[in-house]
Amino acid sequence: MKDVPVCGIDTHEKVLEFIDTNISSSSKVEEEHTKLVHLQTHRHSTSCKKKGKEVCRFGFPLPPKENKTMILEPFDSDIGDETLKANKQFLDKCEVTYEQYTSAVISSLQKKQVMLKRSMEDVRINSYNLHLLKIRQANTDLQYVIDPWAAFVHIASYIMKSQRRMSQLLQAAAEKATRGNLKLRDKVRLTANKFLNHCKISAKEAIYLLLQLPLIQRSRDVIFINTSPPDKRIQSI
Repeated sequence: MKDVPVCGIDTHEKVLEFIDTNISSSSKVEEEHTKLVHLQTHRHSTSCKKKGKEVCRFGFPLPPKENKTMILEPFDSDIGDETLKANKQFLDKCEVTYEQYTSAVISSLQKKQVMLKRSMEDVRINSYNLHLLKIRQANTDLQYVIDPWAAFVHIASYIMKSQRRMSQLLQAAAEKATRGNLKLRDKVRLTANKFLNHCKISAKEAIYLLLQLPLIQRSRDVIFINTSPPDKRIQSI
């Protein structure tokens, strides 16, 4: 998007105004859009407690923030003690002040993040943009990027998701080939087969490979020019 205010450069008010204009967590929409917003409602599943998590690893239900959107930062020192963490409940149950409630939420943060304006009835609504939701018609998780590096890592981890543990698998295959006292060609074949049998690929890529269609195309050729001194150039015989 053009002219997006940058956190830390533009004014705090300008950033918050941009967030509130483009991102919503409200279930109060026109009747024709109710079904779309229904797609944004989080429902717990087995994935929520994967890897031994006792609570939802996605953080639902999200903490309510009735009056305004805020950008919260973790405490500089360890003042988020057990009392603050124990008070991380709804205001009417905890009987704490608004400031104490905000401090309790901050005590659980590990990095700076946006806390959207959110009513009590919308604690399970994932953030969205109605225009994009109407186009996509599927669950979205729209967030204002505060840390570009974190966004890059998040995207890269999804790109490499299917290749996790592949390096350990290939290393084990290489060690097995070495122990088997195989010839070089057989070692390469064993490792390659291990990769092909465990590498996850998309249906489209599988079809291209089966039909022996090229996976890439280019409109330019590449010519290698050896710029090393003549006496240091390596040539194949």
